[in-house]
Amino acid sequence: MDSVIKTIINNKKKLLAFQSNPILTVRRIVGNKFSDEEVLLIVKEVDKYIRERDALKFVNVDHTSTSSFSMYDRVYEYATENIKDSIGSYDGNDRILTVLSSGDHVFNYIVNGAENIESFDINAFTRYYFELKRACIEKFQYNEFLENADSLLTYALEHLDELPLSRESYNFWYYYKESKFLKNYGSFLYKVPYGVRHFNNYFEGKNYDKLQSILKSGIDIPFHRIEAINLNKSVDGKFSEINFSSIYSLISKKEMPKLIRRMSPFLEDDGKMLFYSFGGFEGDTDKYDKMGLYAKKVNDIDKVYTYTKKR
Repeated sequence: MDSVIKTIINNKKKLLAFQSNPILTVRRIVGNKFSDEEVLLIVKEVDKYIRERDALKFVNVDHTSTSSFSMYDRVYEYATENIKDSIGSYDGNDRILTVLSSGDHVFNYIVNGAENIESFDINAFTRYYFELKRACIEKFQYNEFLENADSLLTYALEHLDELPLSRESYNFWYYYKESKFLKNYGSFLYKVPYGVRHFNNYFEGKNYDKLQSILKSGIDIPFHRIEAINLNKSVDGKFSEINFSSIYSLISKKEMPKLIRRMSPFLEDDGKMLFYSFGGFEGDTDKYDKMGLYAKKVNDIDKVYTYTKKR
């Protein structure tokens, strides 16, 4: 059996064929030399190889990012900002671009009516966590999700085979669950205090049900794996709202004007950029006048700032 396994994993065409139809591919190679049970064992071993290969792609990445987060880093369990009181109401005409992070920004925008959402993050693992959390929301009813919110990753991995995940995401989480390799990097999550989670609108029952229904309908959330400062190289078109979350705390003061200057052309005429600040952000100044932008503090407690085009 070992020779058959090596034949498949060392041949690109056979490996591609295997990913489309595992059992048929193995059977074509071995003919009637192996029993059905032996064929299934071969399939299991090749599938294990693919899982490990796919997961390792996202571990063996460079760390050239100039921000505080790298292309491989821990992920926030839940958002730490008061999202539900900082964003507005939206419809199908609004186009949103938001940081991915814990995935909560996307979920809050969906509940508030947004249908056209794109996400970005330098951390490759945010997409896998978002897809896992999304699958949990699709699979679990409100009470079950709420009861396990404090240990959602653990609960999700216990029910991994039941979750509606893409093959790529399933492979990643299967390898994470079965291998100590990724775990050696430390905890996968930045834990978030219980009360902070309720900054999210989907922690309310009716909103959770609405979110679950929309996610199940198959809404697509494109993902750009890139630093915010270079986001202009990855997106196109105009957006109604660009949410940078707490990016100010992760980039230098010199980069902040550069980021705003680069992204302002991607705003609709009545669009806005949104930033959260946890201290030290002089958002209420006129230093962006030359860019044709108006800075406004919209929330004194949470220090939320928006930048809109001047008319």
